[in-house]
Amino acid sequence: MSGPSLFLSCLLACFQGTAPAVPAAGGEALPAPETLKKLMWGEADLVPWIADPYRRFDLARSNRMRVRQPHTPRLDRGALLDHALALAKAEKRLVLVYGFRIEGRHMYRAPLVDDYMRLSLFADPELAALITRRFVPIRLFVDRKVGRRLGAWNADPKDPLFLKVVEPALFFVRPDGKVVHTIQRIRTFSVPWIRAQLRGVLRRNQVYGRPSARTEAARLAEDRKDPRARIFLAAERILDGDEDRALKDLDTVWEPLGKGRKTDPRLKRDLGWWREEILLLRMKALRLLRRPEEALMLRPEKPRRSADFSREAQRILAALGRWRKILDEAPPGESDGEAWWWRGVAHWRLWESDAAARAFRKALDSRIRPWAARAAAMLVRSDDTTPFSPLAHGYEVFRLGPPEIYAGLHGTSERGRPPGTNQERLEQVRRGLRFLLEHQRPDGSWADTRYAYWSSPVILPNVRQAITALAATALLSWRDLDPGSVDRALAKAEGFLLNERAGARGANEEVYSQAYRILYWIRRAKSLEGRARNRCVANLASLVKRAAEIQDPKSGFFAHEYRNAFCTGAMLWSLHKLREIGVDPPEDVVKLGVRALLSARRKDGSFSYGGSVRSRSGGSMTANLKNASARMPVVESVLHAFGASDPKKVAHAFEVFLEHLDRLARVRKCDFHSDGQLGGFFFWHAVFHASEAKEMLAPSLRRKVETALRNLVGSIAEIDGSFVDSHELGKSYGTAMALLTIQNLER
Repeated sequence: MSGPSLFLSCLLACFQGTAPAVPAAGGEALPAPETLKKLMWGEADLVPWIADPYRRFDLARSNRMRVRQPHTPRLDRGALLDHALALAKAEKRLVLVYGFRIEGRHMYRAPLVDDYMRLSLFADPELAALITRRFVPIRLFVDRKVGRRLGAWNADPKDPLFLKVVEPALFFVRPDGKVVHTIQRIRTFSVPWIRAQLRGVLRRNQVYGRPSARTEAARLAEDRKDPRARIFLAAERILDGDEDRALKDLDTVWEPLGKGRKTDPRLKRDLGWWREEILLLRMKALRLLRRPEEALMLRPEKPRRSADFSREAQRILAALGRWRKILDEAPPGESDGEAWWWRGVAHWRLWESDAAARAFRKALDSRIRPWAARAAAMLVRSDDTTPFSPLAHGYEVFRLGPPEIYAGLHGTSERGRPPGTNQERLEQVRRGLRFLLEHQRPDGSWADTRYAYWSSPVILPNVRQAITALAATALLSWRDLDPGSVDRALAKAEGFLLNERAGARGANEEVYSQAYRILYWIRRAKSLEGRARNRCVANLASLVKRAAEIQDPKSGFFAHEYRNAFCTGAMLWSLHKLREIGVDPPEDVVKLGVRALLSARRKDGSFSYGGSVRSRSGGSMTANLKNASARMPVVESVLHAFGASDPKKVAHAFEVFLEHLDRLARVRKCDFHSDGQLGGFFFWHAVFHASEAKEMLAPSLRRKVETALRNLVGSIAEIDGSFVDSHELGKSYGTAMALLTIQNLER
């Protein structure tokens, strides 16, 4: 294979999550991975933080690669915060504390979301300018000493602050040390949204929101007879985040600019340049004010500064999500790193991976900060074989959302309230549906996950197959909202789901690959007739046969990383659902599975975390019930479905689930066992299966469960329409689970 084609095929494979050798472009090898990582980590973040030297490796990497955590010298972080507060007092500003890590064991791969912050929000030149000019920025490991002061402390589950704040977090602090606002659990990285939050904090705390020194100097030195001074002042105000006043300044400039050319030869000579400068500034201000359509209308047809207008148009078109229009712009010059970055983004969002690779390589070669670093994050792979960039995983958002998400101050990147009307509920579903449709890969899969636990990336194919099955099932469930788009997506997804080579037989997580594909083909069969339905049944027969092969013949358990009740319950639930299409589940598999689940059940109704009760003894009744609350509904319900339980035991399981649902919700967005055995990565597993099994409850308890889940799920949609629990599992997984849960609650 020739050089360029080898490069493209390898890089395409990189984007799809496999692990080719470091690719080459046109015969020229990419810089070594470690060089790209240093570029990415060193030149993306544009904010001049008062920086904490604390470092922590991705714990998955530490375990997989057997590397030691770096030594961190003892540091009085309270003194660092005091220094920032003293500067804020002298400058009459707020301190912006970026808590990239909060002390405690509640996050396993916290560096991933820190990377996302640095590669998206803090790599945006305009947002970085606003932070630098209007706040005193400090990047801090929130240890116990400063955690108490900031209201964040996650090392002790008995502490009232435990999991109240989860990283990444932004704390806005007055010079006297009072925290006036906190944004935390950020999982949608949107520059316009964060910018709106910063502007909102400044409006609420005007006494600490003085203009930057440059803007104040420009205002004091302004010569009202010289329109160029007003233009300069407007440019400074835009950098300060004061776009409204900048537009007012520019509104007063045009006429004096024309008159001034009669008395100022330089102005006469450069009048066209200044007029284009006004247009560019107006376009920029309108874009930052989230008025992109107005901004586009100002673009002149044949400007002399065509490259400047083209770059601004790319930014505006990205805010509108018009990726093809970005590509209609003239190709940039070789050294125009930002323009190449936007072309790479457009190609990527259109799933033109080979063209995206070329564009990102051009941005990398420009060595222009921060675009080269952001491109490097798309070209170099983490130890989980996926790119570092939040763009590659659906976390970085460029397109503007609905106006309501920018109104008021938010404490997290979620909408914060359940839909109030049926129309709002349907709109929430439509936004989730659109997210899934936009993030389906050309091969039919949803592959944004980074869930690569103990057996490393070997498990990723199974995880992707399971998530694709869930996403396809969610689309099928809401097909009536967009039949044409859904049918096209399902046609692609089914090709992927039928491809056994896309999975990893014998590796961890295969149980979910099989169980969730069974769920999909059951629902698909229910919507079809004749030969099409028979094909679905044939697909199910193959999956059920494989399920029997991966069941442990001695204990009866299924395993994901280890033999346990919850994945056994999930598999048996899928087999139970076969009855809905008139197919009997295999009796031997069911008997073995039921026996396994009964061996895991304690007298108090809780189920052991792994294996039978005998293999995991100990623990108080209170702890056992809390720790098992997320798995009890599906396990007890499936036992009842197969005649090994009764309504009283099922009701008890759901009552325990409801009792501890708030703790499960609090641990959500953590990627580890952050509250005993409760882990954020298990949130959607628990909620979805509870919404499926609720039909076995008496009407009064069922309504109670439905109300609790409806209020919870409806309030945690992200500002981009997606849903998420663990950042490792990804947004496609969370969104699919949420849409399925909502659909179950409507039945």
